[in-house]
Amino acid sequence: DNLRTYGTFLGARFRTQPNIVWAAGGDWGPTGPFDLVAEYDALKGGIRDAGASQLWTGHGGQESGLDVYGYLGLDMNTTYRYPPQEVPEAGINDYFRDDRLPFVFFEGYYEGEFDVTPRELRYQAYISILGGAFGHFYGNSPIWFFGDGWEDALDAPGARSMTHLASLMRSRPFARL
Repeated sequence: DNLRTYGTFLGARFRTQPNIVWAAGGDWGPTGPFDLVAEYDALKGGIRDAGASQLWTGHGGQESGLDVYGYLGLDMNTTYRYPPQEVPEAGINDYFRDDRLPFVFFEGYYEGEFDVTPRELRYQAYISILGGAFGHFYGNSPIWFFGDGWEDALDAPGARSMTHLASLMRSRPFARL
């Protein structure tokens, strides 16, 4: 009941915002150490009850979002995979699913973690977009948790690389890639 009420509050507050994507979960599914299926369903139900009609997806760890949160009736799928060498296979798997939806590369290596190089960050970004994903999320530690030095990390080599990818993708009709 509390989550449905909270979902109604969120849905009412953000229902007119077109730039929202609701994402259930975070790094694991609803049936990991706790069974949260009913809780996520209640939260989504409250958001929808309030008239919020934005896209809905799920973030279920290194699995396809559809495999983990498909029961919620997702509007888009998410791909989450690392190391970067595993990104092509994950994208291919999501692209050719029988129950496929448009998918976004939701998470991979973050700049500043695992000794990842700018080249590896570019690789996972380009290979996911050119492999069929409709978008790519870039991550940076310490930006994601506003840790020490996050302001300087805004100008990190990987972050600058993402601006080149965006410029390239905007310079051509996507359907003709």
